[in-house]
Amino acid sequence: MKKTYLLSDLKPVPDFLRKKFAGFSPERLIYSRLDEDKMYRNAISGRIKLETIIVIVDILKGEHRRDKKYVRWVRTERCSLVQEKVNRYFSDHDIECRQAAEKKVKKKKIEIYHAYDLLIKQSLNRFLNEAHQRMRKPEDWEKKIKELTRDRFCYQIARIYDVPYPWNYWDYRNSAVQTYFFVEKGQTSCVSGGSGSSGQRENHSRYGFLFARCQNKGIDIPTHIMIYDDHNRFKYLTSSKSLVLSSHDLGSNYHIDWKERKRILKDIPLLHVSFGYFTKDKQFKIQIRKDVYQSKN
Repeated sequence: MKKTYLLSDLKPVPDFLRKKFAGFSPERLIYSRLDEDKMYRNAISGRIKLETIIVIVDILKGEHRRDKKYVRWVRTERCSLVQEKVNRYFSDHDIECRQAAEKKVKKKKIEIYHAYDLLIKQSLNRFLNEAHQRMRKPEDWEKKIKELTRDRFCYQIARIYDVPYPWNYWDYRNSAVQTYFFVEKGQTSCVSGGSGSSGQRENHSRYGFLFARCQNKGIDIPTHIMIYDDHNRFKYLTSSKSLVLSSHDLGSNYHIDWKERKRILKDIPLLHVSFGYFTKDKQFKIQIRKDVYQSKN
């Protein structure tokens, strides 16, 4: 497998992958968390086959960021001005607020979340009273209180992700997602992992190490690497007969001994992405290599 890839290496999605994607649907594909120990035993015994697909998202071209073919406007709700002030206060005075809530729990014999509800209501009333006292024209207070307490909204630009199932509900926080497939008696199950949330990071680590353990037992795990490019086109980069793991947050939100991690990943190549906006030569690069720490004793 070539070690370094550029955007010039991208190709149209081959027919064998198009046919595979056509078989992915909510009716045919079970998308859920799986028991990794059970899957490991079944993979070693040959009862299930393993396969994985990595999807990398390049940064959208600047020329497309106002084009409705590539982005859409999303209305986002925001809290009121006075609620925003309360939220900021609780964030800046976390220790004092927690101590005040604990006192209310002891005094009123209530649950902690009820204590916080009372503190929030008290804070809202206090900030409104302070605003009222600062009013130079008390007769304008009715108009002012509506301004302070009304819900607000803003518009944000969201990128369109026109990718096949199971990636069609793409989390914009992910720059890469690795999906792990388990095929048993014609039924395919899958789990996806990425960087977008703690749950996604745990999935990527949990099942990434599971697949690496299976690969180390001599079970070849085909890996296909796809790119969602800067023009919102789903492209194909390369395939490997053996396992490749995305390095994005691999090992995060999942406890594993450092020596055990090194042992498991010793012979597993990792995929690294350099986005053109953040490199000196302004080139989008993908490298597949073993990390330095993996080769050390």
